[in-house]
Order: sequence, then structure tokens, then C-alpha cells
Amino acid sequence: PQVTADFTIEFWAKTTKELWTIFSYNNGVSDELTVQGGSATATNCLVTIAGTEYTGPDNCCASITTGTWHHLAIVRSGTMLVFYVDGSAYGDVELAVVEAPASSGCLVIGEEQDEQCGGFDETESFDGHIAELRLWKEARTAQQIQ
Repeated sequence: PQVTADFTIEFWAKTTKELWTIFSYNNGVSDELTVQGGSATATNCLVTIAGTEYTGPDNCCASITTGTWHHLAIVRSGTMLVFYVDGSAYGDVELAVVEAPASSGCLVIGEEQDEQCGGFDETESFDGHIAELRLWKEARTAQQIQ
């Protein structure tokens, strides 16, 4: 989806480690769209849009346990970013002004990029299963997410 307009990122995930990256899109200048979550010390989801990191509301990813399937969704509606875990909204975060990304970049599933198509860090890789990863060019409603 275009990061300057409404969008929804939705997926099922079952991870075997506590820090993970679902996907990242990097244009050589910055992470344009990245979805990460969890760690041994932090229980928030992290979304990067046009180089700016947005941390989900406190404990929004606390219920994501390893070895169990979970449904996650991130919805951009206007200037708000809403985080959903297993159908429940965990609050929202206000977005800064987002400029359009460069037209070319590299999309990688299951790994964060520190540079375009590279700079991988094994500690940020996804270890587990990802299913039904969907990128919508619209802000899906809470009823559609459930």
C-alpha cells in the first residue's frame, strides 16, 4: 500500500522467538514500511512508516506468545495508526506527516533491512510461520478485522 494514504496490514503469525519482523520495505534511504514486534523486555508492536518509528500502545503485543497462532492488524486511517491483536484494538497512535516514498525499493518477508535488500540481522528475523499476509489500500473497520 501507499504509506501516504489509508491502508491495512493484516496477517496470522506463529513465532518461535520473542523478537520478530514480519516484513520490511526499504528504498535505500530508510525503512519505508516495516512491521516488528515483541522482545524479551518490550511488549509493544513497532511499525516504521517513511523512516519514522511508531510504537504501539503499551502492552499491545504482550499477549503474543511463542508457539501459538495470533492474528495481527495495523490500520492507518487518516492520521491515526490502530493496532489489533486477535481481533481486539489496543489503541491508536497519531502519525506525523508522511511523505511519499521513493518509487523503487526492496520488500523482504520475515526480516528487517538495515540497507536496501541487505544489512540483515538474525536477531530481527522471523522464525516461525506467517499466513494470509494481506496489504489493503483501505482502512479496514474493526468489524472487518474481527
